[in-house]
Amino acid sequence: MTKKTRLDLMLDQVKCGKREITFDVDGYTKKQVARVRAAAKARGLHISGTNRWILVRDLSCG
Repeated sequence: MTKKTRLDLMLDQVKCGKREITFDVDGYTKKQVARVRAAAKARGLHISGTNRWILVRDLSCG
């Protein structure tokens, strides 16, 4: 079994209509931003934002 990363644990907390997460990505490298976006997309989560922040939420409940 693979140990979950801090990112995995944070994204596991996103619940439809209950919890969303905003990442302040100012200062992140392009690779780090891509990693956050890919991990959220793999879970089927909605991603929006700019080059300074990313909002991750679950829109599957309706």
